[in-house]
Amino acid sequence: MTVRALVLWDVDHTLIDNGGMSKATYAKAFTELCGHAPEHPAETDGRTDPMIMANMLERNGVSPTPEMISEIPAALEAALKANFSELQKRGHALPGAHDVLNLADKVDGLAQSALTGNIIANAKLKLDAFDLSEKIDWEIGGFGSDSDVRSDLVDVAIGRANRKFGVDLPKSAVVLVGDTLRDVEAGVTSGVRVIGVATGKFSTDQLVDAGADVAYESMSDAHRVLETVKQFTGLG
Repeated sequence: MTVRALVLWDVDHTLIDNGGMSKATYAKAFTELCGHAPEHPAETDGRTDPMIMANMLERNGVSPTPEMISEIPAALEAALKANFSELQKRGHALPGAHDVLNLADKVDGLAQSALTGNIIANAKLKLDAFDLSEKIDWEIGGFGSDSDVRSDLVDVAIGRANRKFGVDLPKSAVVLVGDTLRDVEAGVTSGVRVIGVATGKFSTDQLVDAGADVAYESMSDAHRVLETVKQFTGLG
């Protein structure tokens, strides 16, 4: 397949509802790093994992050493592995998630991956929990393990796709799909098209006001979402 376009899916509250297990995982990782439970929970809202953990440490009066910072990814992965069965019990795939990934996989010229603040190991674990990871190209995409700044992840993902497929994708051939204002900001800042989905805490109006090209209440109409991706990227 000659890749001519790229769609990047956010994970939490776009493809899955994690049932509160993300915050439980940050708390478990904090306890592993610091030897005691946090008093103040993590604040997420589309931040990357490194930013979330750094903010959580500061809010709990911990000044992380370079060694502690280097241990964050391993602590997060171990925490989510420990919470995996609970994630499967409390979370679920969001409406349309399976269908939209399967439909995208059949579009000639379209590659798909994830763009998420999760470190790559935890992004894959979360999608594995609900049988959503198979259609994601994990060799491309952008993850919290790549940069603290979410908007940097779009260029990371495009660069990986270009190298893997031997192409030079224009920004006009890339679509980011997400549920938070930070998702929208990342897409707008990077110059790619953005589809907002109001399956998190933000409404369609808020997502469009922030710069999304279009926003849907959910991805339950997977065909509509895919047709929008194709239209935006010139594959339609």
